[in-house]
Parts: sequence; C-alpha cells; structure tokens
Amino acid sequence: MKKMKWNSILIAVLYVALGIFLIVFPKTAAETLCRLVGGILVVGGVVTIVSYLMRNVSASFYRNDFVLGLIEIILGLIALLKTDMIVQLTPIVFGIIIVISGFIKMQAEIDLKRLGAKNQIPIIIMALISIVFGCILIWAPFSASVLLIFIGIGLIYSGATDLILTIWLSTKYKQYIK
Repeated sequence: MKKMKWNSILIAVLYVALGIFLIVFPKTAAETLCRLVGGILVVGGVVTIVSYLMRNVSASFYRNDFVLGLIEIILGLIALLKTDMIVQLTPIVFGIIIVISGFIKMQAEIDLKRLGAKNQIPIIIMALISIVFGCILIWAPFSASVLLIFIGIGLIYSGATDLILTIWLSTKYKQYIK
C-alpha cells in the first residue's frame, strides 16, 4: 500500500508540473513534450529489444519484449517525425487521461464508502469535475494555445485532487486496518 501511495503522489506531482509547464510555455510545450516522449520511446524500445536479446531464451519464451520494443521505437519515431499530427491528438489524449483520473476518483469514493467513511461528496464533486473537464478537452472548440493552457489547468487540477485524495484515502485506510 505504501508503494502505491508514493507512486500515486509522484504521478500527481508530475501532473501538476506538466500542467504548469503547459500554462507557462503553451506554444513550445506540445512540440517539446512530443519530441521528449518520442526520444524516450525510441531509447526505451532499443533497451527493451537489447534486454530481450541478452536474456536467456527460456526466461523470455512467450514474452513479447521484442515486439514491444519495436512498437516503442515505431511510436517514438512517429512522435519525432509527425510532431504536428501528435500535437493535434494531444488534447484528446490528455482528455482521456483526465477522464480516467475522474473514474479513479469515483472508485476511491466507492472504496471509502465500503470502508465505512462518511461524507464522500467532495470526492464525487472532484470526480465529476475531472470527467467533465476531460470531456471538454476531447471535444474542445479552442485554438491550440488556449487549448494547451486549458490542458495545463486540467492537469494541475487533476494532479492536486489526486494528491489530496491519495493522502485522504491513505489516512482512511490506516484507520480501517487498526
């Protein structure tokens, strides 16, 4: 549980940091992020393939590491070579991520209720705001710069509420197991 808590906190902090980056540098943020992710995917793909080839064949039988590595490299090259296309998909991808974050908040509310906690209304409100915000990003009628700022705000909100929820859920869980 501790490892999951710290992973959730790290992801929440990364959401907030990325959101700030998108708000402060909306024009260059998308291209920079796209190139960064593309480079990471290419390097990750090469590492995955090399690890697969160096591993004992019996340890990697029926594992699709070679294929996974190739997919990572292809996706990385697409991100590096088709940056404009990826930038156009960015609002949809972030919208989906924020909607999923809202669904996770809903599940946390259900878990808290099952643990006997009362007054989950704030969590329900946070979840609904995330879901609506993510849907707006998916079907956004905004210019690219405004949209990136909007995405930044959404990521900051999602990260902050994820952080609050993680701490709150951890506290309730500790009370429950005592």
